[in-house]
Amino acid sequence: MLYNRSMEINTKALIKALGGAVPVAKFYGCDRQAIYQWKENIPLVRAYELRDRRPDIYDDIQHGKYE
Repeated sequence: MLYNRSMEINTKALIKALGGAVPVAKFYGCDRQAIYQWKENIPLVRAYELRDRRPDIYDDIQHGKYE
C-alpha cells in the first residue's frame, strides 16, 4: 500500500471525536493500550477503515472539526 498523506488522521482528534480511547478501541476491536501506542497519527489501515465505516467522523476530522 502506498503512503497517502491525505489519509492522515490525528490520534487525539479521533479520540476526541469518538469520546475517548475506550470507544476508539471498541470501534477497532483492540485494547485501549494499543490506541495509546499510536503516535501522532493513526495507522493508515485504520484511517481507511474509519473512512469506510464512519465517513461522517472521517470527514469531520479531515476538515478540522476536532482539533
